[in-house]
Amino acid sequence: MSVTVYDVLHSEYARNFDNQVIQRMISKLNNNMFYLGGQIKMNGDQHIGLEDVEKTREITRKRLIEYGGPCNSWELHSINASARELDAVEGILRLIMNKT
Repeated sequence: MSVTVYDVLHSEYARNFDNQVIQRMISKLNNNMFYLGGQIKMNGDQHIGLEDVEKTREITRKRLIEYGGPCNSWELHSINASARELDAVEGILRLIMNKT
């Protein structure tokens, strides 16, 4: 099954996750500033799947090794916020996939 970023964030399953996280992602998407997990720029009509989530996690792992982790508390907060967003997207995708 193929779904778009817009479909995921506006899915009936999105309400099962932290509303602030979902609304923050929708706001970023509306402003064309949505980066999946803080790594991969995406737009609303772009198709997304679990392979994109895994690719994002791999990029994050490599960058943490390469850069040695966050350099300050702001960067740590940003990394953690991106991780929560990615977890929500993954959870919604899994629910959508289990439905079909």
